[in-house]
Amino acid sequence: MIGNQDPFLDNNRYLSRLLWDKGVWHTLHEWDGRAHQGHHWRRMAPLYV
Repeated sequence: MIGNQDPFLDNNRYLSRLLWDKGVWHTLHEWDGRAHQGHHWRRMAPLYV
């Protein structure tokens, strides 16, 4: 989970590509805005945990 305006978005996309290249199945969810804030996490946690 990362926001599409987060400064670490490119790093997360890179890591996602590395994982797929190694056969590690996963999903990279991109949310609107900068999603690394408490109010976003409270919305995200019930969806993914």
